[in-house]
Amino acid sequence: MFKPNKVVIHELQKSPDHEGIKWFLSDTLAGVKPSNYVSMEKMIKSFDREGVFYGHFGIPDENPFVASFRTYFSSAKGEDDFILFTKDVAPQLNRLLDKKNFARGGYYVFCEYENNGNYGLGIFLVRDIEGTLFKLDNNSHSFQLDKIKYMETDKMAMGCQIDYIKYRSEGQKCLAFTHNRQKEVADYFVEWVGCQNRKSGKESTEDFYRLLDAIKDELPVDAETGEAMTAEKLKTNVFNLVESQQNKKIDLLTVGRHIFEDEMFLVNKARSHKIEIDTEFKLHKGTVSKRGWLDVKDEDLGIKLKFPKHQFGDRSPIRIKQDGLNKILIIDSPSLINQIVNGLQK
Repeated sequence: MFKPNKVVIHELQKSPDHEGIKWFLSDTLAGVKPSNYVSMEKMIKSFDREGVFYGHFGIPDENPFVASFRTYFSSAKGEDDFILFTKDVAPQLNRLLDKKNFARGGYYVFCEYENNGNYGLGIFLVRDIEGTLFKLDNNSHSFQLDKIKYMETDKMAMGCQIDYIKYRSEGQKCLAFTHNRQKEVADYFVEWVGCQNRKSGKESTEDFYRLLDAIKDELPVDAETGEAMTAEKLKTNVFNLVESQQNKKIDLLTVGRHIFEDEMFLVNKARSHKIEIDTEFKLHKGTVSKRGWLDVKDEDLGIKLKFPKHQFGDRSPIRIKQDGLNKILIIDSPSLINQIVNGLQK
């Protein structure tokens, strides 16, 4: 169950076409009612979407945000500690934004939360938007129109999540950032927080495929056949396992324990094959779809063809060539040629 434990909101006042920065820094926690939990939870859940990228904290001596967070994390984490931490790190943005004319103001929301046994901190840049409020006037017994400003939490400009459990565990990427089409915004947010070695879920999923391809000669025994599992069956079992997990994430330790009966198997193989991969990351479904299998058949010719999608393309073993008005299917496979020739000679 999601619960925001501490929330502080600071306002950055800056016009995109003027230099100079002005902050309104709150002295107390924001009053968050249970009715506001849904909006906060939606912002935290944005880190479960595709397009999120992950990273490590840099060296505290080289980044003031990292140093400030380390000080806060080692404190009692009381309300005053939290407010002091947020008021310390917010103005650290000045050195990045003061000379960037594209930068706009907005509200920086710091939300320390607990969610299904996990604890973390979400930092969001949210812009406000004007709307119209129907206001009941009892004196005239009528509704009047009034302007109102509200935070557009559904379209936040940028967000960062610090996973407390991963922060305690060395070697894990404790930082997550929401995808932002404005590269400048994403870059200064990442630089402000002190993120290093950032990698997207798409890149991590591609690394995972590289790892599975690298261990094709070390596949586990298939319980159904008693023989070595095929690479296709291995990938199917892995992704079925991921789909059964509540967070829909690839966890190398969980995959190793369930499929290889050794939770360190994939971690050790990644090291031996020199594949840099996170031990846990969000599966990128677009990459899985492209790396899936295509199964087609021609009923008239009695031909059935099944192949991995990544083997198809202009420079791939399976491709389509335009020959005038006709299209020709080409398959470069000496193995298939030998099988056909040998089969016809029997």
